[in-house]
Amino acid sequence: MLPRPGINVSDVVVQLNRYVVEAFNSPAEIDSYVNWVLFLEVRFDEWFTDVPPALLYSERFWRLTDLAVRTEPMILRETARVVDLLKVLRDTLDEMVERFASPSRYIAVLDTNVLLHHKPVTDVLWTDVVGESRVTLAIPVRVLDEMDAKKAANNQNLRDRASKRVNLLAPLVLAEASSSPVREGVDLTVVGSVDLDPDAKRRPAPPVDVDVLDTCVALRSVARTNAVFLVTGDLGMAARARWRGIDVRSMPENSGEVCPRSGVARHDVQARVLAVSNEAESKQHSTPRDGTLCRAEDERRASTATAIASKAINSPAERKKSPDPCAPFTLTMYA
Repeated sequence: MLPRPGINVSDVVVQLNRYVVEAFNSPAEIDSYVNWVLFLEVRFDEWFTDVPPALLYSERFWRLTDLAVRTEPMILRETARVVDLLKVLRDTLDEMVERFASPSRYIAVLDTNVLLHHKPVTDVLWTDVVGESRVTLAIPVRVLDEMDAKKAANNQNLRDRASKRVNLLAPLVLAEASSSPVREGVDLTVVGSVDLDPDAKRRPAPPVDVDVLDTCVALRSVARTNAVFLVTGDLGMAARARWRGIDVRSMPENSGEVCPRSGVARHDVQARVLAVSNEAESKQHSTPRDGTLCRAEDERRASTATAIASKAINSPAERKKSPDPCAPFTLTMYA
């Protein structure tokens, strides 16, 4: 359950508080209570997306509609339950507005791709990436969970890199203040679940990418005039963000991870190998039909692509001893 894009969240907070006061001043009568809940349903549909039906209509509500069990204590208890819900929504939205609506700045939501496969957050010139002198880096807590999980990955290099990045983030994330300075004009904050349904924590969590995009949508609703966008180096994630109407900033190409031992950026290596491989494939004239490897000129060009990859990363023997996830593919052409 998220705030609808374009709503005035501050006005919603005022309205929620008004309905809390109305509940205490209303008589404990079933007709009065039912009409109040029906009115709240209409307002919730105006304010929020994906409102769970059970949020307002509990099992006790349906029991109250039975003429045989209409008792004042039950009405009072059900009224108190809904009032508690309204208070939670009011306080949550008010806190989010206070955190993200001021001061004036750009809010950049980061995904796992940025934290794991690009330069450390402390080394990136975020004001250049964003194009603004004041930037807040917002990291969804589910992204931190995914970073922690990468520390147990099967690949040694990935485990080591994830551990280093998590250790780097720890002082920024665990600071007592709600945000931590990263460099001049840039601070970092962690965003918890933006699902406004209090029972959401009892249900299976959505995929991390969905949670990141939900965070962008929710922050855009509470940030007022502050721009909110996703920063990623993942093409698929950028496409999904565009489909949901979320602004996207791409990480600069020179901010990619550096492969171990070679010092060559992963994107640069892949681009060079792919270019040579495509050239070899486009210039081949014939392919044997007996299932053997391509011969003569075609074999020479394919070998050239493999040699460039080996030289950029490490020798084949070293790769065999310690697999490198940054190493590009080896192109082998068959009939």
